[in-house]
Amino acid sequence: MRGGRKHTLMHYPDRAKVTIYLHHCRFLLTGLVLLCGPFFMHSALADDEATREMRLKASFIYNMAKFVEWPAATAKEHYSSMSLCFLNADQWRWLIDESLQNKKIHGEPLILRYPDHIDDTDGCSVLFIAASNPVLYQYSMAHLPPEHVLTIGESKDFLAAGGMVNFYTEQNRLRFEINPLAAQHAGLLISSKLLSLARIREMPGASE
Repeated sequence: MRGGRKHTLMHYPDRAKVTIYLHHCRFLLTGLVLLCGPFFMHSALADDEATREMRLKASFIYNMAKFVEWPAATAKEHYSSMSLCFLNADQWRWLIDESLQNKKIHGEPLILRYPDHIDDTDGCSVLFIAASNPVLYQYSMAHLPPEHVLTIGESKDFLAAGGMVNFYTEQNRLRFEINPLAAQHAGLLISSKLLSLARIREMPGASE
């Protein structure tokens, strides 16, 4: 073309090939969603359920502490600086802090602690032992504080090991059971109001 601009031809893929390619991609994507969707949904639901359960446990533990009497010799110490200790529960620390921060018991600020080991629980008023680490959990049950500490666990053998309060699930509802004899051996008195809400399991030899 005289004085004109040269034009280059652009080659496009055949329309039929493009359509087949897009259809193939859409098929693969749909298959991936169908395959992985239930897994991610189940994982999210499980996480939500575990979070709700732990938040409920934290609330229970806080309220339980209100219905326990410590011996006169140590009552002032416990009531003026009530320490709720959560052992083996680091993964839930953010949730526990969020749920219990700025809470008070008997008008005094609540102290939240996260000891690394059962041997680091001196000064705890209430001790919750999470079962997330089975080895540490079993060791902790075998070395529960002997007195003046309300011990709370979450396994069917916790009370038999000398624990005082245990969480369990029944008909998809969180419940708790109490061994009042273990509390008495440790010098604690659990209110009848709290006992009336629990399943009672008296095990005389558990703390011997």
